[in-house]
Amino acid sequence: MVFYISKEEAKSKLEAFDPRLPASEIDGILEYYSIAKLYEQNNSQIPKAERKKLKYYDTVRQLREQIGRFLSTVSGSDLPSLFSQINNNDKQAFVEALVEYRVFERVTESDLSLFLEEHPHVFYYISCEKKLVDNYGAIIVKFLLHHVECAETVIRHFFEKHESDNEKTYMPDALGVEEINTIIKRYVEWEHANVNYLQFISRLKKAGKHPINERTRYRALERVNEFWNSHNAVSSSGMTYGVEMSFREQNDEIIEEFDKENHVTKLRYSKNWISENLDCSTLLNNFIFLFKYVDSHGRCTFLSNPNQLSFFEQFLGIHSERDYRTGIGFSTHDMRSVIQMNSYRFELKNYGIEVEALFKWFFEEYLCSEFNVSGFHYFAPSPHASTLEKILLIASQLDATIKQLRLFMEDGEINRGLFEFSSMPYKIVETPSMIEKKYIYPNSKNLKADLQFLFSPHYLTKTTGKIKGAEANFVDYIKCHSVSISDYPKWEKDSLERLVKRLIIYTDENGHLRISKVLSKILFDLHYNGSIVYSYCTPREKCIVDQFLKNDDLIAESTLFTRQEQEYIDYMLNVQKFDNGPELRNKYVHGSFSLESQTYEQDYDELLKIMTLIVIKINEEFCLKNPRE
Repeated sequence: MVFYISKEEAKSKLEAFDPRLPASEIDGILEYYSIAKLYEQNNSQIPKAERKKLKYYDTVRQLREQIGRFLSTVSGSDLPSLFSQINNNDKQAFVEALVEYRVFERVTESDLSLFLEEHPHVFYYISCEKKLVDNYGAIIVKFLLHHVECAETVIRHFFEKHESDNEKTYMPDALGVEEINTIIKRYVEWEHANVNYLQFISRLKKAGKHPINERTRYRALERVNEFWNSHNAVSSSGMTYGVEMSFREQNDEIIEEFDKENHVTKLRYSKNWISENLDCSTLLNNFIFLFKYVDSHGRCTFLSNPNQLSFFEQFLGIHSERDYRTGIGFSTHDMRSVIQMNSYRFELKNYGIEVEALFKWFFEEYLCSEFNVSGFHYFAPSPHASTLEKILLIASQLDATIKQLRLFMEDGEINRGLFEFSSMPYKIVETPSMIEKKYIYPNSKNLKADLQFLFSPHYLTKTTGKIKGAEANFVDYIKCHSVSISDYPKWEKDSLERLVKRLIIYTDENGHLRISKVLSKILFDLHYNGSIVYSYCTPREKCIVDQFLKNDDLIAESTLFTRQEQEYIDYMLNVQKFDNGPELRNKYVHGSFSLESQTYEQDYDELLKIMTLIVIKINEEFCLKNPRE
């Protein structure tokens, strides 16, 4: 229950309560109810025998008595009238009170039907009460089939990812797949349908036990397109952002500027650098050192990072369990990497070089000369091939490259006959690594809680008000200020003492909280990037990581891609895990691509990005497996 009364206001009301002046209207009764619920919730941890000694215990008991007396006179026919008298903030409390005081036991099916007809939006509050949904299932199903304005509650119940139990709703068992599809189909055609819900419906490709008709989903997409076409796609009052890129005659390899007024990042790369370094190795390394497709530990930089989601991006909107969560941060990085690929392709064409020719050189020449690995083949398209032809070829090369790598890992060589004979599918995201414990991830609940406590800006109040600061998180704060456990309120002291006990933080000789620089670096990497790459850790860092692994706080995996990279690749190529991706591999391999050729350029650049990532990862594998002296 959401409380719309503060503790201070509730205390004032309790002080002023006079049992000789009982509330006679429903709004007064609901105020009593909210005060009683708030009081009881705040004291729920106190043993029952001790609660009788608390201040206001008797007052709250008297409030409860008055609520009971009032509601005992309410009948089912009174519900529409009473509901009309209360404000929006009290509507949930009204339905909760009717259930708690068993008023609904006197409500007939015809009473509830009339109540719903007169106040359709009460359905949401009813859906929060399991007893009501179970008792009046048939009436509710009949109501939903005729009231399209309540469809959003149904959609959220069956398809939205719920972050907490506070969002829990219930639906009748009699509401089956056929009824759900009927409700959603009518909603899609409803003139007042919310465009966000229409977008949500359109991407429900794998809805589990409640599959949505494909034609309904397509119609929802049409409605979304109609909406944006009629609203000129982007409101003039909305915030815009973008990336511009060009190659120029300049000595600096890269000049990056940000246009604050238009929120545009401007990238200027050196033509001189390109023209003076046309060897294949440098041209491929430009993706690492110039375009920053991966960070210094080889992790992809253009995927979605949950830590880049703003507070509003985390909690606003409708998201299913099968959504790949994205925000402005992801959109900006994706836009940047696509523009880099596209501009680089056209710059290299000035020298008669194709990006895929660099891939061919890597697999067929570089691996052989550098690591004595032969047998890899990469079929690059003709320079004169259309963009669509290039897409169709690279979509197959993604799978073929991984299949060749898997055969090499299994046998130490690539048996071309076996490659051509085998029809066994190899999923890109399930590709193993030749490096033992390549990636390290948070594992235990304790460590995950520790990371949130230490680094989340929303998780912990930095001080009690005695000391002030504007650092991003708790670790930043204790690095810059001298604070002790005693400076924090009790509910935070418990967490701090747990961190000290777990040797995450410590107290110095003055009793001030501190954290090791090495440990904070490791933990921040885990929190922000979701993983650490063991091979890039220093000997001291490896000792710390090994201890965490021994305690099962961390877990090691040996895969070609990090978990986050695996999710990104799934999102971009398939529909195995996520419903809201572009399905680049699926739609081109299965021939369901658009006939509108303007989409091909970006799709090709996106596929080139993924192949570039595969090349970088394979090169890393062989470099780590065969370290130079």
